Amino acid sequence: MKNYQEIIYAECMSKNGFAWRIRENVVDEESYERLITALKGLTEQHRERDTIDRLTVASLFELPWEMENTVEHYTQIEEQLGRRVSSMADHLRALINELLWVGLEEHYENI
Repeated sequence: MKNYQEIIYAECMSKNGFAWRIRENVVDEESYERLITALKGLTEQHRERDTIDRLTVASLFELPWEMENTVEHYTQIEEQLGRRVSSMADHLRALINELLWVGLEEHYENI
C-alpha cells in the first residue's frame, strides 16, 4: 500500500516539493501531478474512515493557500500562467473537499 500521506507531506513541506518550488518561481507540473495522484489515492484509501492524520490535514490546508498567494506574481509574468496556477489551486481544493466531506453526511444530517 502506498503511503500517500508521505507524498502529500513531501510536496507541501520539503525543499524540493511543489509548494516550495511554486514559491521559488517554478510551477512544477510533475510535482503537482504527483500531489494530485496521492490525494486521489488517499481519498480512495479513506473512503470508509472518519479520521485523517493531523499532519496530512495541515498540509492539505496549506497547499491551496500557498498556491493562491502566488497567483498575482505569476499573472504578472504571464496572464495565462497566473490563470493556470489559480486553476490548479481550485482543482486541488475540490479534491480536498471530496476527501474531507464526501461520506460524512450521516454525521451531521440530524443535528
